Amino acid sequence: MKLSIVFLAGLLLVFAGCSGLQFENVSSSNTVQQDHYDCTTQWDRSGMGIVYAADPVGHISYIYQARQDLIACMERKGWKRTQGETGPPPGEGMPPGVMRKK
Repeated sequence: MKLSIVFLAGLLLVFAGCSGLQFENVSSSNTVQQDHYDCTTQWDRSGMGIVYAADPVGHISYIYQARQDLIACMERKGWKRTQGETGPPPGEGMPPGVMRKK
């Protein structure tokens, strides 16, 4: 339980600090913080999240995929990325050696 809380807190910090993602509400009835938390929790419980939690150093490329999954989840929940964000659009500018999840 403690490891899960620590992992989730670390994951939230990665999401919050790595890319400067900004979202505009299109159709969500929740706050951006609530939907962001729901999406990070969903990733934390996914197969990739569990594997990453077990060996973060061995699966460092999962951080990029987690960002892409967060964006997709937020868009499904009714949020749209704004132009004010730093970083490439989804699927562009992938780090060398990182394969896109199919």
